[in-house]
Amino acid sequence: MLGMRTIILLLVIALASQATAGVTIHYEGTAASPSAVAKIIEVVTAAAKKNKWTIEDTSAKRGRLLRVIDEKNKDYEGKVTGVVIRIGGNCEPLHFQFGDDLFMQDFVKTQFAGADVHIQIVEMLESIRPFVKQLTVGDEGEFWGKRDRAILEGHIQKINSVIADMKKKNPKARVAVRLESGRVADVIQ
Repeated sequence: MLGMRTIILLLVIALASQATAGVTIHYEGTAASPSAVAKIIEVVTAAAKKNKWTIEDTSAKRGRLLRVIDEKNKDYEGKVTGVVIRIGGNCEPLHFQFGDDLFMQDFVKTQFAGADVHIQIVEMLESIRPFVKQLTVGDEGEFWGKRDRAILEGHIQKINSVIADMKKKNPKARVAVRLESGRVADVIQ
């Protein structure tokens, strides 16, 4: 029997062969100290409240965080401190979850949420930078590096166009499908 992680991986591989991935922000970093973890959670919680997003405390004495380091699965098991922010509107949840090693890593697809939400997330990530030793952000919309809304909107439009073409070729295809994990699949054919 296949585990949930294997099923999700197979789904991602299948989708990758059928659709271009939507605009996504990848982020990771190590908090400067245990007190910095608390400050990061305070800052992202305040931003979520300001934007009327839902916040879920996901701290646990024993938990598991899925991680990919140097293109290899290196999951963490142990104490977890963090929150998950649910934005809604076909945006994936934001995970700010730290292990005892003070490391966090996640990604959020904003393709179907629009440029405003994408920019709000980039601003949130920018606000935690003072509390992280090294914050690495890979923004497929290029807003993190260029702060150019037109470029971001161009990326979103390009992917929307590809998805619309796929839907036109296969009217039974489903678009912006929310998976049980909270992730959003671009197209399921």
